[in-house]
Amino acid sequence: MMSVSRVAVAALACVALLGAAIAQAAPVNVNIGFAFTAGGKSMPAGKYQIDITGPNGPVVLHGDAKDSEAILSVMTRLGRHDNDQEPELVFDRLGTTLHLSEIWLRGEDGYLLLGTKENHDHVVLGGPKGKK
Repeated sequence: MMSVSRVAVAALACVALLGAAIAQAAPVNVNIGFAFTAGGKSMPAGKYQIDITGPNGPVVLHGDAKDSEAILSVMTRLGRHDNDQEPELVFDRLGTTLHLSEIWLRGEDGYLLLGTKENHDHVVLGGPKGKK
């Protein structure tokens, strides 16, 4: 017979797993019409699925093209700045290369994936304006 403490520990583990599953956001699909880098990896233009694996990441980017998957660490969460209903991706432009730096999903704070210290421009995909 299981002791009460073992049953309690098992129940708490189940609640924790259920909470983690609920906290995971549903996958989001985006079309990125240009080549870019994500987590230091070159990614081709194409269709991508964004999976947020938990409240603090990591973020997994799955592309349709062969070898177009990246796992990105979340540096920090960014405070919600608007009420956008569509996903918004922010890319830091250094020279001619675009680096995925932020992901914003509907109704959530943003995910900072890259902190570029050098002087750079932004290219924004999605959102109401589509550029910053």
